[in-house]
Amino acid sequence: MSNSLRIRHLRTEDVPAVEQLVKDVQTQSAQQEIKTHLHRMLTHPYLISITLLVLATTVYLSQTDFVWLVGLLESIKFFIFWRRIKGVFSAGKDLQDLLSYYSHPKRLFLIAEMEGTVVGTVAVWQTNDDNTAKLTRMFVSSQCRRMGIGTRLIEKCIEECRSLGYMSLMLRTHVTNHKAVKCYEKAGFVCTGRENFAKLYPHSFDTVNYHLSLTIGN
Repeated sequence: MSNSLRIRHLRTEDVPAVEQLVKDVQTQSAQQEIKTHLHRMLTHPYLISITLLVLATTVYLSQTDFVWLVGLLESIKFFIFWRRIKGVFSAGKDLQDLLSYYSHPKRLFLIAEMEGTVVGTVAVWQTNDDNTAKLTRMFVSSQCRRMGIGTRLIEKCIEECRSLGYMSLMLRTHVTNHKAVKCYEKAGFVCTGRENFAKLYPHSFDTVNYHLSLTIGN
């Protein structure tokens, strides 16, 4: 595999294949994430208690004029929760015009190519800190997992970031993205904190932040 795998910069002819890969991986990731969160919700130890409480409240309020308000509030919370999660897996502005967006001298888009097929991607944006870049668009084809492609992409990304003058690299992913987290930690990224991205009590969708110093010797 190592002899046939190439990590290189994005070219014009790569765009259709990259767009298809990103779409496929994001769709698969979104489906898996929804399954994970639905399972957690349905197996949460407080689910029965909360369900009974909601039912009791609804029955009580059905005798008043406020039952519609409870239903409306719960529907809004449910809609917001799933909309925020869906947004994580939607195409961003950079994917709408890859070549133009990544033509910026401080941005970077790499692809992993194997036997003429695009099997992985990784990208870098500049942040508000001129010395810090953000790693993003880390995608590997589902047919090519467990082949070290993600590791190779990150290694090349780090090398390119140093050449661009960056001194550190940051990223954010969701805590249930276990394979990606393992890959980042293996590359030396250090967790700097966890944040709640969306919440539907008693369940939440959390993200985790990572940082890597690019200073030689660290």
